[in-house]
Amino acid sequence: MPVDLIACAKERKMKTTKLAICCVIGCVLASTNWLHADDSPINPTANIANQVLEGVVTGIRGMVQIRQSEDDPWVKAENGMKLTQGAEFRTGPRSSVQFKIPPDQTVVLDRLGTIKLLTAVAEHNKIKTDLGMTYGRTRYDIRKAGFEHESTIRSPSSTLSVRGTRVGIQDGAMGFVAWSTQSSVHVFNKDSRQAMTFGEDTGVDSESTGPADQKKQMGTLDPGDTRSRDGAERTLVAGRPGLNPNPGGAGNIFGPGSRPRIQPTLPINNPNFYGFVPGQLRFELSWSNGYGYTSIFAGEGDPPPTTAQSDLDFWVKSPAPGDVIIGTFSLNKTNLSGGIAGEDVTDGNPYASEVIEWKGPTVPTGVFIVGVDGFSIYDSQGNPTNQPYNITVSAKKLTDEYYTPIHEISGTVNDNQTIEHDVTVEFQTQTPSIDE
Repeated sequence: MPVDLIACAKERKMKTTKLAICCVIGCVLASTNWLHADDSPINPTANIANQVLEGVVTGIRGMVQIRQSEDDPWVKAENGMKLTQGAEFRTGPRSSVQFKIPPDQTVVLDRLGTIKLLTAVAEHNKIKTDLGMTYGRTRYDIRKAGFEHESTIRSPSSTLSVRGTRVGIQDGAMGFVAWSTQSSVHVFNKDSRQAMTFGEDTGVDSESTGPADQKKQMGTLDPGDTRSRDGAERTLVAGRPGLNPNPGGAGNIFGPGSRPRIQPTLPINNPNFYGFVPGQLRFELSWSNGYGYTSIFAGEGDPPPTTAQSDLDFWVKSPAPGDVIIGTFSLNKTNLSGGIAGEDVTDGNPYASEVIEWKGPTVPTGVFIVGVDGFSIYDSQGNPTNQPYNITVSAKKLTDEYYTPIHEISGTVNDNQTIEHDVTVEFQTQTPSIDE
């Protein structure tokens, strides 16, 4: 008898105010492609006199403000502005700023971030730079013009020590991510009181113990399909937490050595995990920029749309033991049970949607936590506002051609807010449901 999926309306909303972080290392500072690389020649034998260094603004996109000290007012940043020690930047939605500290350092702050130039001095042919980032995402390039560098980027949860050439760090309410593309870097995790070192084309984050651990987390994917394993292999995998797609004790209900087939598993330690079933599962978040109507349909005298621009981020936590949160904005795009997060939509189209799905042959069942982050929601006047959204949960059997909607959720999220929903997916006769 075929098994269908149902998403039950066991709704739990938890609203928290936090900064949604876009930490896709493969697209580091994608919004800064308007910046030009510094291709000027360098002198590897150059010397530098003892002095206090000044920075200069070399690139601006969107809404960027600057103040030279905590006592000065915020003003609009402009190209060519000089930066003294204590200068501070803040960027708005879809904004970024680049500044240089001569002779060979370039710093880029991405959208919705703040950064402060704490120290920039040259002493004994050595350049010492100290930056403080309250939150946001920063890229730091050093071209090594012949003298030693001692550079640090400090954030609330980590300290990144830079002696190389190209690094980046991102910090916010969900933890930090640090990476390097050309050199060795040292980072200190203030939460775990742990120091880590990583090299070229590697990175670490708040949840990892080092670059190897993070690579393992990002590169491990086992959808739990046991069709190619015999009984001895299943027993081996079940006893190895690092390999087991269901750590915590999920076991084969047919026992070791049974006939290979797609089959559900029984949870042993996790009451929110009901097992795996054949099929495919899809979560879709959708919203409309300028909701209510668009300018095409607005009548004479109608007020402007409520929102001018909304950037929402979508994430799902599967109940399968060992699964991490996957999201359209996240470093984690896949999990052990086979979930895959789609692209993060930031282009401000009138209609936008983001998708997270399990393409089979099996999907986990149980209580899923589905989250919506109001990363950036502003009205036509540039003021923070809210954005209505819809979440559609769909499922289909492996033999079906199309997905069938089985659950609908409607809600509203404020700027810089997170809303979570509990959605229970079970294997039984399907009855579509709606949550308002």
